[in-house]
Amino acid sequence: MRFLLGAVLFFATLPGWALDGSLVGKWTAGAGADTATMEIKSDGSAVMDGTALTVQAEGGKMKLTYQQGISVDATYTINGPTLAITLQGETEKWQRVGAAASPTVPASPAPPASSAASPAGIWKEGQLTLTLRAAGDDWQGELTIGDQKYPTSASQTGASIYGTFVANGEKFMYAAKVNGDTMEFQSDGQTYHLKRQGAAATPANKNPLLNRPPTAIAPVPAPAKIATTATPAGPAPATGNWLHRPDEGFDLLQPGDFHVVAEKGGAIILGSNVTPGLILLFPSASGTAADLERAQKQGVQVPSISMAPTGTSRDATAEGATGKLIEVAGTMEQTQVQGLLGAYLRTEGGGGMAILAATTPDKWAVLQPFAEQVVQGVRFYAPQISDRLLKARQALAGHSLVTSFNNSTTSQNSSGYYTGTATNSFRAWHCCASGRCRYEGMRSSSFQGGGLIGASQSGGGPADGNWELQLEGNDYRLTFHFDGGGSASWTISLDANQSVFVDGTRVKVTTDSICNQL
Repeated sequence: MRFLLGAVLFFATLPGWALDGSLVGKWTAGAGADTATMEIKSDGSAVMDGTALTVQAEGGKMKLTYQQGISVDATYTINGPTLAITLQGETEKWQRVGAAASPTVPASPAPPASSAASPAGIWKEGQLTLTLRAAGDDWQGELTIGDQKYPTSASQTGASIYGTFVANGEKFMYAAKVNGDTMEFQSDGQTYHLKRQGAAATPANKNPLLNRPPTAIAPVPAPAKIATTATPAGPAPATGNWLHRPDEGFDLLQPGDFHVVAEKGGAIILGSNVTPGLILLFPSASGTAADLERAQKQGVQVPSISMAPTGTSRDATAEGATGKLIEVAGTMEQTQVQGLLGAYLRTEGGGGMAILAATTPDKWAVLQPFAEQVVQGVRFYAPQISDRLLKARQALAGHSLVTSFNNSTTSQNSSGYYTGTATNSFRAWHCCASGRCRYEGMRSSSFQGGGLIGASQSGGGPADGNWELQLEGNDYRLTFHFDGGGSASWTISLDANQSVFVDGTRVKVTTDSICNQL
């Protein structure tokens, strides 16, 4: 998969963009087995290497949004038939196929939400009344039942509202969505349909929303209350919305309506339809006590995520593992975030897992109870290797995956000068039957024109270590754990003809003598 498809931005930051009409059309990049295709339509819909997405771009800035709701930010330039897209410092050049589309006037930015989508006002269903008033960028008001008023505050993202209210000294949370003059209001698994404007009615003990049976709509589960002490709830019950991963040896209770939205870069990504933020799972077959200690001291420090500990760590309760829970804050794809990190080691065998729940600081109070639930709702056991994974490991052991790319172009400019460029790259993944591995990578480029000559070269190896292979949906995740520290992962996939691809690039499967040296 090309780098634009493999990168993940967890928090979109550029809403309401239009589409630069000059991007509309068909494009290709690379050559031979490494050729990628992309088609962008005038409505912003696009297909890149068979993957559907939406493109928003203007003024040199671009946002690509995939069907799972995951987005990547990039910059772009267009020079004649060449489109250059830059993401995280890496630039990929695309060539237009055919003539450019007729110039179009970019659409105006989306207008602000109408007052009909505003939660301001009085909302009522039966004996429940919610009153909200603007307070800067947020909302404040009262939840009224009978003659009892419970103070509430909330924030809004689009048509969704996330808030809390205090009753009998305890804090409860709710989520709501506005659709015209109707508000769908949820708390503690109960769902209400409030109408704009109304009156109040009777009080209740504890969370007053639990006094009536739910309406006939499938509720979105929600935690009972926001944790008010440093000690979270106990382990998750045996029933619920479990994510089962027997090949990796763990089960996880997904809180609320959180569910798997994607698997990328060795991470399992959980998202929600109503709760802001994401929960990331990083299973590892080779985690050590040193990794756990490093997490307590450094938090999460990986490409695109830098979140350092902000308080003291506490013990994590998990069946089949020991671990720590660490409050963290920092940046994710250059966006300020706050979250909770759970780091675990198996009590039997090696490896473990890291769980990271994160969102922007202003939404953390909404995500926090779900974060507390998920870090307590994981259980570990001996991995149960499937026949499919066992056969894949046996097929890869003792083999090398190799890809090379060579391309050169020559053109003549208006002054009669000839210019030329050449690019050569080589990558190899050596997976020995002993479990040892070696990665080799090299890329060079040169330019000549107008009396100028330039060249550059970069390398990514060789680097030795140990390899592991895990299932990743219909594909596989190959991970190299290097002797010098750190690791790298790639997606291994096969097509209908059993051709092998590494991150979308076709590779040759060979045997060589390198494993005799490792």
